[in-house]
Amino acid sequence: MSIKKINILRDMFLESKPNATAKEVAHFIKDIETCIKLSNLKTKKIRSGL
Repeated sequence: MSIKKINILRDMFLESKPNATAKEVAHFIKDIETCIKLSNLKTKKIRSGL
């Protein structure tokens, strides 16, 4: 994931939770990355007919 996208996600999270710790922000970004990877995997399986 690009730095620009990570910064956008960080800003979005901090808007909803201004007093978040760096650890909470990192977990949020990691969760989003995991969701994107799972979504991409599912899309590939659908396209390949699985």
